[in-house]
Amino acid sequence: MWSMNFNIIAEGVEKEATLTLLKSIGIEYFQGFYFSKPLRLENEVYPLEFD
Repeated sequence: MWSMNFNIIAEGVEKEATLTLLKSIGIEYFQGFYFSKPLRLENEVYPLEFD
């Protein structure tokens, strides 16, 4: 898998033990409740402005 130069993103990381395990096998990118609760869409998306 790593020989194909993919960036692996582990989703659903909720516990430190899970994060530790994933790091131990070489995963570098994570997302989940361990890092942040879900964010409201209207607070995170900004409209595009055209001239």
